[in-house]
Amino acid sequence: MKEHSYSKKHNIVTDFILLIYIFFLLANSLFLNIESASNNFYKGPLSREYPLLPYSVEVEIFCPQQANFSGPTEQYKVRIRNTGILRETIRLIVTIEYKEVLVFKVEEEYEDIPRGGVTEWEGLIVIPTYIQDGESLKLIATAIVNEDPNEKDTDEGIVLIRAPCLLITDISFSKNTPMDGENITITATIFNKGHNKAFFFTVKFFDKDQMIGEYEIDILPIGERKDVNINWVSTKGTHEIKGTVPRNGNDDSYYINGTLSELSKKIIVENSKTVVTIFAIISIIVAISIGIYLFKRKYH
Repeated sequence: MKEHSYSKKHNIVTDFILLIYIFFLLANSLFLNIESASNNFYKGPLSREYPLLPYSVEVEIFCPQQANFSGPTEQYKVRIRNTGILRETIRLIVTIEYKEVLVFKVEEEYEDIPRGGVTEWEGLIVIPTYIQDGESLKLIATAIVNEDPNEKDTDEGIVLIRAPCLLITDISFSKNTPMDGENITITATIFNKGHNKAFFFTVKFFDKDQMIGEYEIDILPIGERKDVNINWVSTKGTHEIKGTVPRNGNDDSYYINGTLSELSKKIIVENSKTVVTIFAIISIIVAISIGIYLFKRKYH
């Protein structure tokens, strides 16, 4: 009876020790697997290789290669993937730069993204009103894990802007030597050599720094020209008439230096009394000359 009791106790102790040993082996195996996984690389659906760390992130931005300055607003998309092994909180920052100057910024936070989880963000491309045809914008997407500056990923995209390019190619006057007080028609020729139509823009005319008139154009297609004109009452003196138009077809550019197409032309306006006096003097001289000629012919 005692031997049976001893054998039973011995079996319980042996089983307990065996369970502890098995638990130790499992824990050690799990630790080794995690440690070895951190040295391996996993290729995800975004076609990038990245280490399988306790927490990490991958971001990719998708944007059109070109965007029209006037017309439907283009969209961009940002895709975020949790490449770590834990659920994470990821903050997304998207910025748009023009010539390395920040013109737009947006931030979004995504909580509890599971391992391998993917989330997407869509937004509109904000185009500055002063950008010119052929210039570009840089879109930058940055994803940060748990506000850790060492755990982040960044991707960039470049968007080429297709805008109108308006030029004043000529300025002319209905009369090149007007007199004081005459009504003169000033004509300017506008040409669109850009890569987009121009809509609802204004051509302004100046006499030095004083605006003397303006003309609004509804539309100017690519590669076409248009003559616009204003009426001006001339005044005595030398005038420098200048025509201006926003190169990208946006009237807000009138308040930004370096964004206008300009062309100037001088015109001299004579005093009408001076012209009459000179004409009278010339007439008297001609009359005297004719009288002398006739007198000499009659008596010689």
